[in-house]
Amino acid sequence: MDLSQDEIIKIIISLLINSIVVFLIVKVLPGIKLKDFKSSIFVVVTYAILNTLITYAFNYFGLEEINRIVSQGVFLVLFNAVLIMIVDKFLDGLYVQNFWFALLASLVFTLVTSLIQQYVPISF
Repeated sequence: MDLSQDEIIKIIISLLINSIVVFLIVKVLPGIKLKDFKSSIFVVVTYAILNTLITYAFNYFGLEEINRIVSQGVFLVLFNAVLIMIVDKFLDGLYVQNFWFALLASLVFTLVTSLIQQYVPISF
């Protein structure tokens, strides 16, 4: 897969915006802690890698319909919460108290990033 320079810049900008969103969400919500802003970058990158791997796995095994269902609405929020819990297990810089805080963070993250995607012209 060859990426153009513009696509790479868009990915970096998207990762930075999502890192800022994660950092701010953690400042507001109880039950979730980050060591520092650098940790939020690692959280977003790890999340993006896991999300990409899971998406490709669904598509590879012919489960595109499941991928479409998981990437919409309530299922997206639940899927993001599970990914947040998985990222918590991978990284020392993130602490999530329990699934309910991950679900709340997922809901806020999904809403905020959806609004940002709607108003900031960074599309892939």
